[in-house]
Amino acid sequence: PNHTGAWNSLLCGRKRWVLFPPGLDAAGMETCGLSKDEYLSKMTPPTRWWKEHYPLLSETDAGRTVGMVECIQEAGETIFVPAGWWHAVLNLDLTIAITANPLPPHSLRAVWPRMEWPALFLA
Repeated sequence: PNHTGAWNSLLCGRKRWVLFPPGLDAAGMETCGLSKDEYLSKMTPPTRWWKEHYPLLSETDAGRTVGMVECIQEAGETIFVPAGWWHAVLNLDLTIAITANPLPPHSLRAVWPRMEWPALFLA
């Protein structure tokens, strides 16, 4: 969820991570292929981003210009994504991972209204 960080511990396989720092302006988001309209509509499949936007960012200075950080996570490694960092993850192999999104008390007010509760909990 927004306003939370995330831990991802990889048990097997490999993942490619691409992260973008918080505070990107509209031009920076556009450079990254993170059009606000597309993001908000949730209609863009992640594979489209990897095929269309990632090559432009990784093969030119555009990624460095917007502060893109990239790494390969190997089995046995844990990565932490701080709150506010946009990110994309591509499984390079069959993977099994454990993920947690800790919710610090100071973020609760921002996160609570955005929580989507399954009908099971609302009945």
